[in-house]
Amino acid sequence: MSGNEIPAEDRTGPHKSWAVREMVMAGGIAALVATNGYTLYRSEEAKTELQNLDASFRARIISERETNTASNQETRRVLDQIAQQLSESKGESQAIIQKANQVSFAARQKAEQLAKRFADEQKTQQAAFAFQLGELKETAETANASANTKISGLLTDVSSVRTDVASTRTDLDRTVSDLRSVRGDMGVQSGLIATNSRELDALKALGARNYYEFDLAKASKPQVVGGVTVQLKKADMKRNRYTIEVLADDRRVEKRDKTVNEPVQFYSARARVPYEIVVNEVRRDRIVGYLATPKAQDTR
Repeated sequence: MSGNEIPAEDRTGPHKSWAVREMVMAGGIAALVATNGYTLYRSEEAKTELQNLDASFRARIISERETNTASNQETRRVLDQIAQQLSESKGESQAIIQKANQVSFAARQKAEQLAKRFADEQKTQQAAFAFQLGELKETAETANASANTKISGLLTDVSSVRTDVASTRTDLDRTVSDLRSVRGDMGVQSGLIATNSRELDALKALGARNYYEFDLAKASKPQVVGGVTVQLKKADMKRNRYTIEVLADDRRVEKRDKTVNEPVQFYSARARVPYEIVVNEVRRDRIVGYLATPKAQDTR
């Protein structure tokens, strides 16, 4: 029997439990080895995945960095352009501001000049207005004094005229009262008869008839007086007699040997009362007098 060999009786009992422990230990070691192997495998697999993930992450980071770099460069370029435009705009703005300041200064100077000119002109106009006002005042005072004098004179004249009118009216009344009405050469009672120019003026003032004065000379052609054709045929200054020919409404009538201040009557189709010729003065181959016609006449 070898030294390592366990006796048969020892294979049971304690020896049997030792074998079981060895088997358990061997199984545990095997399981541990297996576990370690799997763990090592998973570790390598995880390491590989980790390396792959790291490479992908690095590539992504590099890509993002490159993208950001390009984007930053474009952004910088755009910002540079904007800065340049702002700089140019600032220069233009400063130029505009400077020009505006110059224009504003010129405008202020122009406004101040205009204001000064306006003030000077206003002072001049006020002085001229004051001078003219003084002249007008002086002229008005002179005119008022003159007007007062003229008014006083006019009042005196009016008073004098009233006196004259009253006197004239008295003379007219007296003259009218001196006038007389006589029977004419046709047997018709005449109106008032004027024997001179003063009495004829009184008759005209009364306005009872129309009066036409004449100075008729002896001639070959007749003369029209108040719409009536009259021709002097004969004038006897010594006897104060005359002869005339009257043409009215195509009817010719001769009045022979009539005397001074005698109403010479004839009819016209334009009136119902007779016309009257009164000669106040007989001269050599000339007679002076008037024609009296009615106010109301038939215009047909």
